[in-house]
Amino acid sequence: MVAGLAGLLIPLTAAGPRAAFFVAGSGLVIAAITGTNIVLVSFRQTYTPAEILGRVIASQRFLVYGTAPLGALLAGALGTALGVRSALWVLVAVFALSGTLLLTRPILSRRDLPASPDQIRPDTQVDSPT
Repeated sequence: MVAGLAGLLIPLTAAGPRAAFFVAGSGLVIAAITGTNIVLVSFRQTYTPAEILGRVIASQRFLVYGTAPLGALLAGALGTALGVRSALWVLVAVFALSGTLLLTRPILSRRDLPASPDQIRPDTQVDSPT
């Protein structure tokens, strides 16, 4: 949520002293995303069985990096249709609002992490390759 809100500073950028909005907004977005990635990678490495960790990481990277070109096309189309600054406002507004998904009831009701990886799915057995 911090990254999304900080991103709203970026379209306020202009020549002169207002260039500080870009520096502050970009810096906060990068810091928030870096912190989030550290937490997510640590969780994934702790709670994913070693036998399938490679597949989980590959699937996650395929989904994240595979959708980046689609986002670039959308951003380019919006920039062409609305103008660069207007498109930037639309995109950072959607980015800022995406954090509200974290406030939905299913996510808020599942605040506590399992004490151990075995508590996620104790009945699930992963067959190791032979």
